[in-house]
This record gives sequence, C-alpha cells and structure tokens, in this order.
Amino acid sequence: MSDEPAAEGEASGEASPDGKSEEKEEEAEEETEEMPDNMSEAFDDDPLGKVPGLPDVAEVLSNMEDDFLTNEDAERIRHAFNRFKIPDTCDLHVSDAADLLEYLGHMMTSSAEDVENVIREVTRYDYLDFDEFLSVRERFCRYEREQFAKIFNRFDANGNGTIDVDELRPLLKEMNFIPMRDMIKEALLAVDDDHNMELSFQEFTKFLRVYRRAEGFSTREAKEFRRVFDFYSRQSGAPRNLLPADQLADCLVQSFGLHVSDLAQNLESVILSGQGLHKSAFLKPPRDADSRVELLTFAEFMIFARKTREAALVKLKEMAPYVATVDFAKFDEDGSGGISMSELREWLRSMGYTPLKQNIDVIFQAVDKDNSSELEFSELFDFMMTYLSREGFRKEVVDDMRRTFRHFDKKNANEINALELANLLRELGYSCTLDELHSLVSVVDENGSNTLDFREFLKLMHLYRERELQGINRVFMLCRDPTTGRLPPTSFKKALTMLGHEGARVLRGKQHQQPLDFDDFVMAVDSCRVEKVAKARRKAGFSDEQIEHMREIYDRFDIDGSGEIDSKELLTVLREFKWTPKTVEEQTALMQKIEDARTRARHAGVKDVGQDGTTTIEFWTFVQLSRMLETEYEIAAEARMNALMSELSLTVREVEEFRVIFQQKKREAMEQLGLDHEPTGLPRDTIRRLLSSLNVSLRGPRRAALDEQLRVLGYTDGDGLDFH
Repeated sequence: MSDEPAAEGEASGEASPDGKSEEKEEEAEEETEEMPDNMSEAFDDDPLGKVPGLPDVAEVLSNMEDDFLTNEDAERIRHAFNRFKIPDTCDLHVSDAADLLEYLGHMMTSSAEDVENVIREVTRYDYLDFDEFLSVRERFCRYEREQFAKIFNRFDANGNGTIDVDELRPLLKEMNFIPMRDMIKEALLAVDDDHNMELSFQEFTKFLRVYRRAEGFSTREAKEFRRVFDFYSRQSGAPRNLLPADQLADCLVQSFGLHVSDLAQNLESVILSGQGLHKSAFLKPPRDADSRVELLTFAEFMIFARKTREAALVKLKEMAPYVATVDFAKFDEDGSGGISMSELREWLRSMGYTPLKQNIDVIFQAVDKDNSSELEFSELFDFMMTYLSREGFRKEVVDDMRRTFRHFDKKNANEINALELANLLRELGYSCTLDELHSLVSVVDENGSNTLDFREFLKLMHLYRERELQGINRVFMLCRDPTTGRLPPTSFKKALTMLGHEGARVLRGKQHQQPLDFDDFVMAVDSCRVEKVAKARRKAGFSDEQIEHMREIYDRFDIDGSGEIDSKELLTVLREFKWTPKTVEEQTALMQKIEDARTRARHAGVKDVGQDGTTTIEFWTFVQLSRMLETEYEIAAEARMNALMSELSLTVREVEEFRVIFQQKKREAMEQLGLDHEPTGLPRDTIRRLLSSLNVSLRGPRRAALDEQLRVLGYTDGDGLDFH
C-alpha cells in the first residue's frame, strides 16, 4: 500500500461526523451514523468547550474547595464506589479505599500508611458507606494538596513561589501524572491568566483540576471519545448516554488503535465478570449468562480510557525498559539522556516497523517540546501513542484510507466483509483470492466477527505496507552502492524495473540524477504506484497470467479480428468460464451487466469501451464483466459456506483452521504435480492422502464410496474439489 494520499479518481465518499447538538443527535437516532475519525484534527476551534457527560471548565474553576463537587463529579464518584463496594452490600472495605481513590484519578495513594490515617479520621471500622467515603475523599484531597505543595516547592528553585511552565512536565511526572502535550497546553490556556508562562501554586492547583476533569485528556480528545462512545451506544440499542460493557473493548480500540486490544479486552473482561473492581476477599455468585449486560456512563468510559493509556505506558516501559531509565541505555547511543531521530528509527525497527523518515518527522517535531531534536521518555510516549494509533502511516494517508473504507462499506455498517475487502483492495491495485483474503482477515480480526472494522482494516494495510517495503528494501540492497549505501542514478531504472515499474514516467524525470538513500527510493517507488494502480484497475484485479488466458479465449472467438465480439459469441466465451446464463431472465440481466462493465472500464481508464446499448463487447469491457461474474460466484460461495457453518455448528476460527490446511494441501499438490500455478481445488490423490493422514482407511468399498461422494459434490478432474 503506498503511503501516499489517494490518487485522483480513487474511491472517495468522505462524510465527516457532523457537529449536531445532543438534542439533534437524539432526533436523528434512526438515521445511519458513521464512525467518527479517530483523533481528527478537523475539529471545532474551542479547546475548552463543553463535553456532554464531563464537568465544564468554568464550573470546575468556579469553586476550588476540596468538598466542591459538580453534578458530573458526584455521579462519577457514585458509579466508581459501586464498582468497588462489597457485592450485594452498600459498603466499601477499607482495604479497597486506596484503589478506589486511584481509580478516581488521585495520584498520591502509594503510601498505605497515609491513606490508612486519613480513613481513621472518619471511622475506626473496616467498612465505609458512600457518605463516609465522601468524607474520606474530602480529607484525602487536603492531604494530596499538601503533598503537591511540597513537590511544587521542591521545583521552585529560586523560592519566589512560582515555577516556569517548562518545569511542568518533570513536575507532573514526579506526581505520577502522564504529561501529554495537548492537555498541558489546554490547561495552561485556562489558568495562566497573565500569560507570563509561570504558575503560582494557586494557579497550579487550578491547572490540576482542569487536567483531571477529562481524566488527563484534552477537550478535543474527549469529544472524539464521546462520538465513538455515542456511536457504540446507539449501535447496541442501549439507553441514551450509556454503553453496554461488552462494547467497551471495541470502543477503546476504535479510540486508541489495535495496539491496545489486549489491554482493552482485559478491562472489559473484568467488568463483564460481575465481580466489580475490589480486591478484598468478597465474591458474589458468577453472573448468570442470561442476566443483563452492565451499562457504563461516559464518565466511566473516560476512566477506562485513562486506565488504558496508563497500561499502555506500563507496556511501553516493559517493551523498552532501557528508555524508561535516566540514560536510555540501549538506544541512547550518544549518552545524551534522550532518543534522537536515528535512535528512534532503530528502536522502531526492533519493534517490527519500517520507519520512513517522512512518516515520523511530523510526529517527532510535534512532541519534541524543547526542540532539542531528542525525545525524553514522556515525549517518546506521546510519539508512540500517535504513531501506533496510525499504524505508522501519515495522518493524511489514514484519512484517505478511511474515505476508501467508507466508500466500500456499502451497508454503512462501519465494517466490511471479505468480499467488500476484495473490491477495496482491487481499487487500491492489489489482487487476492477469496481464500487468501479470509486468511488475512483472520490475522487482524481481533473480535472474531469475520469482518473488519476500520481499525482492523488499518492494521491489515500496515501488514501490506510492511510486506511491500520489505520487497523494496530487498531490491534497494541489491542495487545500492555498497560503499555509499545509496542507490546510484545508473541503477535507478534497473531497481524500478525489478519492482515492476518499467516504463514509469519518473524514469524520464530529472529529479533522480543524484544517489538516493532508502527513504528517497521509497518515495520514488510510491510516485510510480499511481500508474501501477491504474493498470491494475484496468485488469480488474486479475493477474497477468489470468489476463493472458482470457485474451487467448477472447481472440479465439473474435473470428474477424475486429477487437470485439457479439452477444452470441460472448455466450460461447462465457461457457469456457462456466458463467453461462441459463434462463431468459439471466440473459437479460447479462445485457445489463455488460452496460455496467462498460461503465467500470471507463472508470478504470479504458478509452474504447464500445457504444452503449449495443450487443458487442470489447476485450477490456469483457475483463470487467468477468470480474462482476466472478464476484457473483464468490457471493454465492460465501452464502453456501455460511449455511454450512450453521449446519455443522462450526465457528469462524474452526473454518479458518480448515482453510489453512486446504491452502497448504493445494501448494503441496502444485509441487507434486509439477504445476506452475496452484490448482483451483484439491486433486483426487491429494484428498486421498489427506484422509489417509487422518487414519481414514480407503480400502475396498470405501474408495468407491469416496469417489461417489466427490461426484455428488461436483468434483471434476480439471478443477478438483473446492474449499466449500
């Protein structure tokens, strides 16, 4: 997949989420709603705007007393208390109080003794009801404020009662916050009234309240989370403003990306268990399978979003403990205390990515707050959250992919099946068999739905891109100058030809008269891809070998060599491909398909497609018609497979395991029979060997019984036995 914006003429259909008010959205619930873009920058201009379900900034700052709670705060605390209380009671065990405070976003909970002292100011018993917990929280807020003041004074080097905003990130890290750059900028906008880039302690406490109101996320992020939340809420048919707990993982993955899939699934599993979040030894009976799924408010979802980001930070430290240390030991080669661009690229390669400079430059520059050209750990975390959410692509490329995805999501279901994916990939210039597509879907289909949502599709495109980049790299390594490590101009044409780009316009340009490094070469290859995609569309996803075979058959029936065949000759040609219409209705439908094929051929850039309304058909129109008929066959095959799965009670995973075996046996048959291509189905001898490997005896009458069963299933020696 080219990491370039979609070429002119590629599938579009952008329909960005509208900015409807809550009331208008409620009125439009029956209308089809599209999944919002993840972290889209096409957003409103109010960085401190209201987010439904979260406290307003002005309200948060209007009263700085520790016991002041907005309505949203009170609801949030009540729901959190219910998650930690002892099952089937109204009480919280004191051993769970620290975890509940941490769940609510309080950071100074590591001292068990201090938390215990605060609790004992309220009660000498081991249980807290809700009102008592509110009293504990109020006292803990005062304790936490005192701890914040001590840390603040430690960073106030000159003792003038203020800190410079440049010291905010290390100070927040000291307090165990995750200092994200957008949220810091937003909170500063709300509290630094004199714009002197310094904060007094009072301004700092305001800063923390703004920072915490959306669980450490910026308003822009919170609004995007809200749109994803509302989408899944409506899709599930849940009551207004509530999310079924069994949608939590999907909602988090759509918000962050597939890299948090395991983390999100763990959170969902805990909620669905019905045991709550408490760690004390009180369990309730397992939840009845028929009981109603628990519902989450948006405020609770934001807490789980924060927990997901915190877990992602822990995971990053586990993946690269060396970057969490002071000296960045392993990849900080120059010992500077940060990771440079070159060191970052080396680290990304160790994670299985091919980090192109043009892809990481923009993110790197955005998160490098001090313009030091190096990233310290919190900046690295900023970088990774953005990079992984885009699967390594640039933002404009992700936007183009989303438009293409929507275009092929014909049912507006915000997911595509294997057949829709096949059409999408052909539009992008790739060809794939249905069996290969199912195998690809199974690799990235995290929720086992046998379809792909956009996040899963983006992951699939990453896999395609990595495979493509590996091929480009192999050619680059073969053709480069070993002394300079660059591709000399004299080898440029050879390298592009090896990649199938012979005759590309870029070969006639003057911009590649200098040696190219790998990144420059990738950009050159990507610039050739538009031409290659146009050729692939013309071929409707068929391979060169298939096109050659179709041309041979077509020319055989083009008796006068005119370059076109009439409708009677067409029926003979279709018979060769076993696509013959059997009824008058099917013949009439075929004529309409010819017209549609002409339209598709024009879209693919074919100039001479014949005259509309005639019964003659040109070759490239015939190719498009063949693709349409092939797709109809695949749709029927999918329907048969779904019916078979239902009849045999097979899961999607079980079918894919069978498909892997089937594909492996086809490759074995190709080698054993000395074929230059994979057979359509399994030959008779291969089927017999497969059954023998399963200890199924085929002696005597059993062999005849197998042959009869193969005949019933439509087996032919030419095509073999297909997967269905």
